Amino acid sequence: MALDILVQLSFRDRLFAHDAYLADRFANFTAEHFASLAAVAVLIAGALLLAARASERGERRFEIGLGCAMLGGTAVQILWSALSGHFEPGYDLIVFHLCGMTSLVGAVLLLRPEAKRGRFLPNVLYFAGIPGALMALATPDLPYAFPHFMNAMFFLSHAMIVLSALHLVRVRRFRPEPKRIPAVFLALNAVLVPVYLIDRLTGGNYFFLIEPPANTLAVVFAEWVGWGWYLIPMEAVALLAFGLFALPWIRWGRRRPREPQGMV
Repeated sequence: MALDILVQLSFRDRLFAHDAYLADRFANFTAEHFASLAAVAVLIAGALLLAARASERGERRFEIGLGCAMLGGTAVQILWSALSGHFEPGYDLIVFHLCGMTSLVGAVLLLRPEAKRGRFLPNVLYFAGIPGALMALATPDLPYAFPHFMNAMFFLSHAMIVLSALHLVRVRRFRPEPKRIPAVFLALNAVLVPVYLIDRLTGGNYFFLIEPPANTLAVVFAEWVGWGWYLIPMEAVALLAFGLFALPWIRWGRRRPREPQGMV
């Protein structure tokens, strides 16, 4: 039946139709998935290389362009849902997901002058944004297969989160601070309270607080400890990820004295 629907869809529908997933649904750990991950890796590496070789003016243009792309990507995804006539407050307000929030953080940091970025938000972007985006890319909660518009936006938006964080580290010489991990962790948990209320009001599942998304680590934990308790081991996984991403900077601090970050 899915094949029949796929044949009936025009190329334009395969690109933009809201119900295109009924004919061709994305599946994790397939050739399409691995090809998308490879494309993301090449995109990030190429963009970092270009930014590193650019002049100071070129670097600033890159930051403004990437920051605007991150904001525009979020807005376009919400606008597409509205224009398609299927906007759902409990599903389409992606800014209430972890990756949606860290995408906004990344955009703000890129668009602000370097001296006004502060230290806390860059650490949030690094310790929460990169692991969150990588987990989403590894186990996408995504119905739309290539070449659908939302498929491309999913991979691009998460790639830009990683790119923005690595840009600050690689090009702007930001040094993540492991000592700020407790503050980042507490801030994320504080955000869960209003997000949970939004979930209850909209019938949504932002931050996946109501139920775990399919084909993810959260489902495994839900099977182990029950559907009401899977968030506890997920918190442990988050702390473990923070610790793993902190390791290079703990070793860095032991090898050499701290360098000025240009962020106050």
